[in-house]
Amino acid sequence: MAAKEYKFGEENQTIPELTKELLSYLGEGFRRVDGKLPLFDNDGNWFSPETVDAAQKEGWAEPVYEKQILKASKIMRLTKEGREVFEVTATC
Repeated sequence: MAAKEYKFGEENQTIPELTKELLSYLGEGFRRVDGKLPLFDNDGNWFSPETVDAAQKEGWAEPVYEKQILKASKIMRLTKEGREVFEVTATC
């Protein structure tokens, strides 16, 4: 993924360019009041574990429950940083 620079407050932070699936995933959480991220996309397909793991690795999503039963069905919530990243990248 190529990096782009976005300005947050007084600091410049470099964040990776988001894939279409990752942007969709974060966007669904952004639109929900509780910030919970969905298991399925708008077509009814699972979001890939790679997408979920990428969001968690970057700090844009966090687990809702400490112990997840199935890896493929991690229940995640958008973090504050995830909201900021989505706001900036979705408007560019």
